[in-house]
Amino acid sequence: MTMTALDARQLLNLDYCFSDEKVKQTAYRLPVRELFTAAGAASFLEAYTAQIGKTSEDLDAAAMFWAVRSSKWFTYLHWCQTSGQQVDPNEWIVVLLPNQHPKKEPVLTYIYTPQPAQAEVVSSVVDTTLASLYVTVISPLLQQIAAQAHVKSEQLWGQLDIGISNGFKTFRDDEALESRLQREWKHIKETAPAFTFLEVESPFPFALQSIPAKKGEGMTTTKPSCCLAYKTIHDSQCYRCPKLSKQEREKKRISPASVQ
Repeated sequence: MTMTALDARQLLNLDYCFSDEKVKQTAYRLPVRELFTAAGAASFLEAYTAQIGKTSEDLDAAAMFWAVRSSKWFTYLHWCQTSGQQVDPNEWIVVLLPNQHPKKEPVLTYIYTPQPAQAEVVSSVVDTTLASLYVTVISPLLQQIAAQAHVKSEQLWGQLDIGISNGFKTFRDDEALESRLQREWKHIKETAPAFTFLEVESPFPFALQSIPAKKGEGMTTTKPSCCLAYKTIHDSQCYRCPKLSKQEREKKRISPASVQ
């Protein structure tokens, strides 16, 4: 059975606020087309920072949360772009729900009302189509958020590297689909020129350090970049944080209470 756009949205939980009634209860909403602008990105970051109980000095943490939570939306756009679904990102709205939990960041989601129209995609131009998504949508948004939050763009790319790959795992019930999405994402990271990401040099691949797994035997890797959650919802950095020293990581490895 062929997956529809609605199926994909529901799998990725993008329909969390998919009704006018729920949208009216939001703490903040902004058309995505305005998120491309300096004023819009700054307004969003200020609202997001306020919702996590922080000040304008912590815009970097809000930017990291944006990258992590927006990964589901980017995963969806990636699926649309390579599955023949035409979607105009400018018709979406980014939404924040009122924060009910002091130790958690507020729910961030994206809402889209019209159904995407089916389009024909020629397999030989899939790479070009996917590159276009990054050049025209993902990269400009990420660079604008980075600029307004005063963080290095590579830190946000690090969070997307994790988030998008994890987003594709949502489609695990369709092994062929998940494999295709992961393969396309890997291909663009390894072969796309730097301008695809609006960078002087490509942010990929990240230099990941091999470390012992926290649970059980075997090895895992550090994360591509620090998510800064320790500044808000966690009391300390997680076990896989690339900022940890070897000694700090070992203490967390043997501590059952430390964050993964």
